[in-house]
Amino acid sequence: MSDVSGVISYRGIEYAQGPGFRPLELDLYLPDGLTGPVPVVVHVHGGGWRRGSRRHPLPALGDGFYHELAATGIAIAAIDYRLSGEARYPAAVDDVRAAVTWARTALPGYGITLGPLALWGDSAGGHLALLAALTAAPVDGVVAWFPVTDLTTMHEPGDDDPESREAQFLGAPPSLVPELARAASPVSHVHAGAPPVLLMHGDSDALVPASQSTGFARSLADAGGTVTLDLVPGASHFWDGADDVPGIVARSAGFVRSLAPGTVTATLPGRSRLLAMSRRRDAGEQRNGAGNGDGDLERDGGRGVRSEDGPQLGDGAGEGGRAGPVAGPADERGGGEELAECAVLGDAGGVQDHGGGLKPECEGGAERHGLGGLEDGGRAADGAGEIVAGQQRPRKNRPDQRHFPFDA
Repeated sequence: MSDVSGVISYRGIEYAQGPGFRPLELDLYLPDGLTGPVPVVVHVHGGGWRRGSRRHPLPALGDGFYHELAATGIAIAAIDYRLSGEARYPAAVDDVRAAVTWARTALPGYGITLGPLALWGDSAGGHLALLAALTAAPVDGVVAWFPVTDLTTMHEPGDDDPESREAQFLGAPPSLVPELARAASPVSHVHAGAPPVLLMHGDSDALVPASQSTGFARSLADAGGTVTLDLVPGASHFWDGADDVPGIVARSAGFVRSLAPGTVTATLPGRSRLLAMSRRRDAGEQRNGAGNGDGDLERDGGRGVRSEDGPQLGDGAGEGGRAGPVAGPADERGGGEELAECAVLGDAGGVQDHGGGLKPECEGGAERHGLGGLEDGGRAADGAGEIVAGQQRPRKNRPDQRHFPFDA
């Protein structure tokens, strides 16, 4: 334990351990001397699912990112998770969910009264944060910076490079396991009961195209969820080229503080909720030790699966649950709402730019509020690192800053 500038930190806390795997650890950064509910962030680093560490935030944030953010009154649990060289999907998502459950159950023992609890990740970490939150991790919101949201569209059709980040994450190239790739894509799990989401993405990102965020935002809004998308002009991956990284951090922190706490319960769904389009192991060869066969998807005419039929979360891929319409009330985040087919819907959201910009009139009803600048924003990045840090400072209005609240 260490105490630096009003922040108490605890290093190397074990939050989970699966059979046959190393213990999973997190570092905890707590604001000292606060009374009342404290906002909590479970931070998920990026690195293409195959590298990265909780100890190394994005270079644009600086090594002091966690301490600086905690000094503003937010408790942070920076986690490690199993990388793709250790275990295939859904192992990393399982780990994120376990970390959230640990935070809810263990933080009161550190003297923290829980306020809103959010997942925050960049790139691959943003993907994991979104996927965990959309499949019933007990969180109140998500901050995702330049995340991957649809694994099926990250490469050209027919691209079967087994060394790609996505192939190593899944255990096979997405083109060869399309149903598994869809199941591992956050866009496949959008629903009206989803926690609020803040997306931040550079409009010049060549590693993870901004379309990964714009398409996801439209799909979640069309499903009835609440999502805000900020496109950062001139920024590429890792916030390279962004002219106000502290403003991005401040916007993200402000979003976390604005969330309503205590609206979820710490229950875990069956694996079939996570593997929305599950594959049967008993037909076809197994690929790269992932435990996912090449057999046909058992659909039974349904677009979802019954969450109560699949095996519980574990280390192996396992067999999926029986396919069919999802049973249960639609407002249960752990299962119940019918999952959409994994298609990204088109741009039909009635968009108006307030604050300098085009006014493409479509069908629907969302508005684009042309917020002049990022005041407290954040998003997920693919590659290495974690989150953007820095000191809070107000950002002056920029007429070219695009801020789209897709609130249903």
